[in-house]
Amino acid sequence: MSRLIIIDSGPAVLTYVTHLEQAGGTSTQTFTSASIGTAAADRLVIVGIVIGKDAGTWSANPVSSVTIGGISATQVGSQILCEGTTTAALSMFAATVPTGTTANIVLSLAANGVADIVIWNATGLSSTTASDTKSDNATPFTQSLTVPTGGFGIGLAGGETVTSWTWTNLTERSDAASGIYVASGADTTSTGSISVTATNAVGTRAAMLLASWV
Repeated sequence: MSRLIIIDSGPAVLTYVTHLEQAGGTSTQTFTSASIGTAAADRLVIVGIVIGKDAGTWSANPVSSVTIGGISATQVGSQILCEGTTTAALSMFAATVPTGTTANIVLSLAANGVADIVIWNATGLSSTTASDTKSDNATPFTQSLTVPTGGFGIGLAGGETVTSWTWTNLTERSDAASGIYVASGADTTSTGSISVTATNAVGTRAAMLLASWV
């Protein structure tokens, strides 16, 4: 008699890996041998990016491409913040990278700039496509993010002359600066409709980007 065996992979597992800062104002930013965590056949590497413009003009999409270990990543979301002559932008990319614990992460920008990146990885996903995304560049930075059962949510915030960030309903994982631009990453495994707020001391010249997966 044959039997049907159902394998339950369980909920998605999210791991915060690291935060890296890149000096120098070039249109190609390379983070050499960046840690991407434990290898797994279904590992999704998620990179949150905060960039500040040195010179030139942003296009509608300030980060034109990202590769992780030579694998092209897919853009999850983007948010440009412009205030006067000051321009900063947030972006998030993700790619399935099954092998290696480190990788070169290469950002191609629309203009010269400096970049901070925040890296997570996730396994056990039912889809590598984000289930919900939200962005905000008007204070207060508050959005409602839907996190499905068994999934997780990620938050990215950044801006100019911001000394630190405080998150509501997400756990902060990083809060560091590259020059005058401060990037902060946060996440949660709570599910449902989650009201997320990112607060900074300056209150302007900043933005927030959210995404969830399951």
